[in-house]
Amino acid sequence: MPRERYRYSFGTTTDFKQAHESLRLAMLAVEATYGEARVRLDARFRIDPDIQDILIDASTPTGEALNETFTYFLVREMGLGAFRVNRQDDEPTAVTGRSNGWTSHTHSARTRS
Repeated sequence: MPRERYRYSFGTTTDFKQAHESLRLAMLAVEATYGEARVRLDARFRIDPDIQDILIDASTPTGEALNETFTYFLVREMGLGAFRVNRQDDEPTAVTGRSNGWTSHTHSARTRS
């Protein structure tokens, strides 16, 4: 079964830190609906600051909600011209640890004291 992913690309004039903060906010919003445990298990993304790129795995309902919420926040906060998004379908790969670059909720939504 193909894995549905969305690649967000940001231009060099775009504040990539703001995009990253929008992703963190989207994670919190999705957590309000699905709960912390479900988001930790199912919400996966990869951030590449070198090329100003964010890839979201939308193959689960939680990932799909994250993708939609992130898009909404980007449009509202940065405008349509600040980014491009492309759908990418490819074969699923095992997601184990951090060796493949995927991140889950643990690095994002909350600042822990």
